[in-house]
Amino acid sequence: MPVGPEKQAEIITSISNGFGKALKELLETKHLYQKVSVKDIALYWSDLRKRYPSDKYGQIIPLFEKELLHSRYFPSSNLMVSVDRDNSTETHPTLIVANVKMFCTTCDSREAFSPIWMRELANELSKPVMMHGRTPAPMPLGTQIFYFTFQCQRCKKELISIIVRREGWNLALHGRSPMEQVDVPNYIPKPEQRLFRDALIAMHGGKILAALFYLRTFIEQFARRVTSTTGKETGDTIMEKYSATLPSVQRASMPSLRDWYGKLSEVLHHAREDEKLLEEALSAIENHFDIRRVFKISETIPNSHGS
Repeated sequence: MPVGPEKQAEIITSISNGFGKALKELLETKHLYQKVSVKDIALYWSDLRKRYPSDKYGQIIPLFEKELLHSRYFPSSNLMVSVDRDNSTETHPTLIVANVKMFCTTCDSREAFSPIWMRELANELSKPVMMHGRTPAPMPLGTQIFYFTFQCQRCKKELISIIVRREGWNLALHGRSPMEQVDVPNYIPKPEQRLFRDALIAMHGGKILAALFYLRTFIEQFARRVTSTTGKETGDTIMEKYSATLPSVQRASMPSLRDWYGKLSEVLHHAREDEKLLEEALSAIENHFDIRRVFKISETIPNSHGS
């Protein structure tokens, strides 16, 4: 390297911090089989090449970039630094694991979770006692699988275990136990809340058809309850009856659940995985229930609703 050991340590530290931020973003904002990249990684290496010109063939920094791309990163709460016998230090590529905000089912809210256990697959497979004499196939360069367990810092009871796959500068969420629970707005009616939550979970997992089905079922079951419909009725009839329960002034300005029931039914009949329509439906349906909250619209049918 043209920049010496201290600059190498600085680069490794920067990359390790970048992986730590990417992991935090992944666990706090992404869902199963989604991924994040170390932020601005291409720009980072480009700036380094400009600031520290290498030899005439321009190979030194690109080689170090390739080395760090293919290196194994060790999961740790702190940057891993070792001290040699001569008191010289060496900074190791580290996947820094910090506290993350996740939904705690025990606390019924998003809370801080701390890492209490972490492992890396290649390291575990290198232990003979674990392999029973079998030799594992090597992982491709730059590919790793990490296992983490986090504990809620509020209740000290909830444990969430995570599998993360690293490929180069990318991290992807490949497993979670227990299944993800998402925080649902408090104006979503509680009797049907589980259906709305399942729609979000299915969407996050890439199961668009399932999400569309859960969302349509959510608004139909809500309308059944509000209209006291217990017998066999078509969804369109139930939604028509529900629309009639709304005060006429608010009904004119609210997204229509009857209309969205029809749109959701159409894509389901054709088994069309329409992610854009799903996002629009979620936004409109949330807006509908938020307006119900603002105007304190009762879920009990009044004797006269002025329609």
